[in-house]
Amino acid sequence: NTLGQAIVDSQNYITLQHNELGEWLHTNLCLIYKASGGSCDPTVGPLREDQAYIPMQLHWPDGQLNMMEKIEQLQTSLPLAAQDNLLLDDSKNANILSAGGLEMIKDTVNALSSDMQDNAETVKGKVDDLSSKMQDKVDDLSSKMQDKMDNLSNTMHDKQDVVEGKVHAVEGKVDTIQDELKELKDMMTKLMGMMAN
Repeated sequence: NTLGQAIVDSQNYITLQHNELGEWLHTNLCLIYKASGGSCDPTVGPLREDQAYIPMQLHWPDGQLNMMEKIEQLQTSLPLAAQDNLLLDDSKNANILSAGGLEMIKDTVNALSSDMQDNAETVKGKVDDLSSKMQDKVDDLSSKMQDKMDNLSNTMHDKQDVVEGKVHAVEGKVDTIQDELKELKDMMTKLMGMMAN
């Protein structure tokens, strides 16, 4: 019973959150539309049973830029506005597109270009330095690896020689055992022969 009540309470809370978020969203969309020149009206008509908020219909007047067109216009005009601020003097009335103003802009662009060139050369130098250091490390590691491989190869040859020596010793012992077995067999044959007589 307690578990069932907890489930019902959590479902009610989720529904409450959904309704509050929906109302907040509709209210703010309506405010944005009104501030941008549009209008927003509640839907007229039958509502579903237990519907918590009234849906809104957003209208945009004919002949006016819609929201996307306004954003695109703002995007294209922003760089121009920023450029206009650079070209106006303190009184905001006199245009400084005089020869001196253009020369100042050219000098600024050339200085920026020169700085970029210097930075590119610095970066290239650092990349070359890093490349050289990396090549040195690769060569060093390659040399160390070759030394280790040579040492391993020599160790393997030494161990192979030791193993071959041990195999020869075992072969010698096997030959000795075979000789002793042959002597024992011959002795047993003689002994059997003597016992039979």
